[in-house]
Amino acid sequence: MKLTLEEHLQELRRRILWILFILVFFSIVSYPLTPSLLSKIKRDLLRGSSLVVLSPQEAILVYIKISLLLGFIPSLPFIIFHSWRFIAPGLVEREKRLFLCVVTSSLLLFLLGAGFAYFFLLPITLRFLLEVANWTAVPMLSLERTINFILLIIFISGLIFQLPLVVGILTRLSLVNYKVLSSNRKYVILLAFIISALITDPSMVTQILVAIPIIILYEISILVSKILGK
Repeated sequence: MKLTLEEHLQELRRRILWILFILVFFSIVSYPLTPSLLSKIKRDLLRGSSLVVLSPQEAILVYIKISLLLGFIPSLPFIIFHSWRFIAPGLVEREKRLFLCVVTSSLLLFLLGAGFAYFFLLPITLRFLLEVANWTAVPMLSLERTINFILLIIFISGLIFQLPLVVGILTRLSLVNYKVLSSNRKYVILLAFIISALITDPSMVTQILVAIPIIILYEISILVSKILGK
């Protein structure tokens, strides 16, 4: 049954309200876990360095931000479900399968990127930065700025790991092909080192360790494009 534009907007509004309600609910439930997570981050990444608050509201803002992140994780299946229920009626069977494949692949790639950042990239980067700071001063890190930095690196890493999926989609849309990707390999290698220099410390070793996964992802993207192109 076809819906009018007004009915579509009402359905969209209903789905968004449900998603917001679920996100807020799980965020409230997750709020008591925030101190434990912050302690784990401090233990895993900051090597016991002191964290300070520079304004009265800083700690509560960080707690809310972390609780929203914790609430988003169990909310994700519900978000996907309501998004699917809204989109699915307008898709044919082949498009439904493609949508589910893209969403699943995107989530897995993002989790891989986030894991790479938390367990590999951030420990090396923060260790170097704190060691440099210790040469001249005692590091006393702002709670909000430090958490923002950590979350930003995790988010950027998750986005970078989407590269094979993005290239696969562009290949299916006939916007790129593996020959074009191969011919631009040298520029991508240069761009990988520029990106690694922007998001990490000045250490050449760290920049190489960050650039290499980007280059590997690009090579995987070329392979994906070649397979889909055939």
